[in-house]
Amino acid sequence: MRCPARPTQTPVVSDLEDVRRRTTAPAAHHSLFAYDEDGALVDHVAPFLAEGLRRREATVLVVDPRKRALLAQALGDRMRGVDCIDRDTYYTRPEDALAGYDAQVRRYVQQGAPRVRVFGELPLCRTERDSATWIMYEALLNAAFAHHPVTIVCGLDAREQPAAVIEGSWETHPRTMNDGWSDNDHYHSPEDVVRARTPPPGDVSGLRGNHDAVRAARAARPAWPPRWTPRRCPPRTRGA
Repeated sequence: MRCPARPTQTPVVSDLEDVRRRTTAPAAHHSLFAYDEDGALVDHVAPFLAEGLRRREATVLVVDPRKRALLAQALGDRMRGVDCIDRDTYYTRPEDALAGYDAQVRRYVQQGAPRVRVFGELPLCRTERDSATWIMYEALLNAAFAHHPVTIVCGLDAREQPAAVIEGSWETHPRTMNDGWSDNDHYHSPEDVVRARTPPPGDVSGLRGNHDAVRAARAARPAWPPRWTPRRCPPRTRGA
């Protein structure tokens, strides 16, 4: 496990501008922040969110209620500008999460936001299947949002997630926010990540008999679809 230690000199949370340099440099659209204590979460993520507000970016937080309260205490009145989403309510299926993010990012941009800044954490993964499914989601997110004006940082709480999620998280984020913005040497291509976690196809040899029956039924029925001639739609009547 590669989980960073807390910085020796802990920044004062009440003065977020003092730590802005470490958490606001340009980053790739999909980065990782790994931590193992609440203090590290607050010290790094509160300034990251505050910088998004300063830049007038749409700023979004997707964590559980306890962590949201910690960050709200650090940000104070600025928390009113952060859109908060409950992690466990939002992350139900990967395809729904991707579609939801895509739609919301488009809405923010249409409303005039120059960029969308997100800090979010995956749901707790309690089975191997859950871990593999959400790590593949993380891999696909790289391509899905490559052309969107977004800065997404995914939090990895080493106290909560199993080893498979910790390992997979390091493989799916091109950059990290742990020691300032830096490249992640453990990053793997999305194709390799998905291929490694996709189960082999099941044995379908026993379906041959059914397949022959289906082919026979298809051969006996009339051709489909029937031949048809395209036509123009009728003109719209007045007052319709």
